[in-house]
Amino acid sequence: LGNLQGKCSSTNALDIIFMVDSSGSVYDDEYNNWQSELDLVNEIVQSLPEEKTRTSLINFSGCGSSFTLEQCQAQGRLDVVFGLDSYGVPNDLELVSTRIESMTSDDFNGGYTWTNEALGLAL
Repeated sequence: LGNLQGKCSSTNALDIIFMVDSSGSVYDDEYNNWQSELDLVNEIVQSLPEEKTRTSLINFSGCGSSFTLEQCQAQGRLDVVFGLDSYGVPNDLELVSTRIESMTSDDFNGGYTWTNEALGLAL
């Protein structure tokens, strides 16, 4: 972390959907892997131009094969933490950053890794 070289200089409108993996495959006792994911997303957010940027965050893990997508979502395992328009259009990136900073180990889900289903949520 800390390797980003200044602000993004794009003048185009940006819609960026971040997906953070909170499945058992990234678990460690101190939640360092989880915190590293959140720190990276926040670092990127802080480098984005505010004028034309919208962001979204999906926190994903999954359930066993006997669960449907809907059942797994009901358990909070595939969660759209905030959508592209949740913090204004364009986004107030300071509020986005504050929301990411508020996430803790309590937001870590554990369980299976359902990357494909999380990509489906993003689309």
